Amino acid sequence: MKQLPLLTAPLPTPDEMRLWDEAASQQFGIPPLLLMENAAQAALRELKRHVPLSQDTKALIFMGRGNNGGDGAALARLLYDEGCSVLVYTLAPLPAEPQSPSERHAAIANGLGVNFLDGSNFNVPALPLDWRTADIIVDAITGTGLRGELRPQELACVTAINRSRETAFVFSLDIPSGLCGMTGRPRPEAVRAHATVCFEAGKPGLFFPEAAEYTGCLAVRRVGIPLSIRTMFLPSWELLAPAKGVYPLPSPFRHKGDGGKVLVIGGSEGMAGAPLLAALGCLRAGTGLVHVARPGGLSPAIALPEVQDHPIGHGLRWEAKHGAELERLIARIAPDTLVIGPGMGRDNAVQQIIKALLEKDGRPSAVVDADALYCFRAHADGAQPLLPLSLLGKNDIVTPHPGEMARLLPAQPAETGDASWERTAWVQKNRPEALAAFTAACDAVLVLKGAGTLIGRKDTATVLCPIAVPTLAVGGSGDVLSGICGALAASGMASPDAAKLAVYLHARAGELLMERAPLGHLARDIADAVPLVWSELCNA
Repeated sequence: MKQLPLLTAPLPTPDEMRLWDEAASQQFGIPPLLLMENAAQAALRELKRHVPLSQDTKALIFMGRGNNGGDGAALARLLYDEGCSVLVYTLAPLPAEPQSPSERHAAIANGLGVNFLDGSNFNVPALPLDWRTADIIVDAITGTGLRGELRPQELACVTAINRSRETAFVFSLDIPSGLCGMTGRPRPEAVRAHATVCFEAGKPGLFFPEAAEYTGCLAVRRVGIPLSIRTMFLPSWELLAPAKGVYPLPSPFRHKGDGGKVLVIGGSEGMAGAPLLAALGCLRAGTGLVHVARPGGLSPAIALPEVQDHPIGHGLRWEAKHGAELERLIARIAPDTLVIGPGMGRDNAVQQIIKALLEKDGRPSAVVDADALYCFRAHADGAQPLLPLSLLGKNDIVTPHPGEMARLLPAQPAETGDASWERTAWVQKNRPEALAAFTAACDAVLVLKGAGTLIGRKDTATVLCPIAVPTLAVGGSGDVLSGICGALAASGMASPDAAKLAVYLHARAGELLMERAPLGHLARDIADAVPLVWSELCNA
């Protein structure tokens, strides 16, 4: 298998981040007080990127009860040393004899002249008149320590901060208070920051698309957790973030065989273009040879002269007898990867053909998409039998959108009926749970498409793609993605890496199109932008 530069960055859950902190202290002797100081120094540097500081700057810090509050207290001292006027509004009284690292940082800041105001007895923030307006408001209320929903006092502070964001620059430490570190959803409200600095590594909730309105400009800054801890306790989530400029350029002696060989199987009446879009995705991603097998009565692949066209039979739809001809074709051309399903139709014959293909010993790896996924649905219409997910192996990739994902999973407990929209809504609301349910039942790599695409396989980290752009929301976009997946798998990449890099190439292509215009692009435009993404990845 090809060895690639890193495709992902660590994305620990809040609980995993606490484990890192504890290990740094208990196993390596790095005091929490130092980690808080490092966090505050990183926060100050990030804040200076957004707001000029001077003696006229008024900085109001909301300090919560936990470690996030300690980060805020340490930052308050640094802002005071910058000459700013600083007030720390505490949600819990500070003890006369500080014990915790947060209390000790507060005591140090207070001893050096920083003003603290005890707000623990007030249900809503009770600020002095001259502090009801500030230039900077620092949110250090809950961070990732949030359990359940915000307490009433915390919620009141969050509400007050959001009311002030028109006149003050709101800056959140680690994560906007009230935002769930796993889902990126408010509980029930969250600080709407202008900027957020996240410490050591990102958290899953920060990178779901719906979190953007709360995080504002998001930065991740290291604070001193040793690399050995990060590798000893690998997180269960990762962020899709390929390094740009470090991918090797193709060899000048490259020939078409080096790019692999893909066979796309699809097409039916009214859907003749779907396999061609998948083939175009293959070509633009770098496949050396692309073959398309389609019902013989469809229009030939003249729109893509680079594709080797294989008409099967003479009709407009697949028939069960075509399975034997497909098997002979596969034996003759020996593809590295199959892309099965784009526009293939949902007849019984399709199911029979797909079953025979996937049951074949020694078959190539497969990307299973679109109509092929319909054959595995858990909610059958009528008496048509279903194919078992066990037909899919660890080298296969499945790429459902939420509606297709809903059909692959058993009915959820929250459902009150069999309406497909209910199942789809459940998937949309519970994307990580849907991925976990699928990977528990199937060995294949799953690409759960949609805003915040997730990639996973049994017993591996869940990978989150943070890119969400409307340019990808066009008919045929998924066909292009399946082709890109097939191209990378055929090139020799392990299927999880192929899926990750394919999702990035596809999503980043959409971003580049977004820079030209927000609407009006075609699926083929996504494919045509993929070489531009390769240019970013391969050129320093």
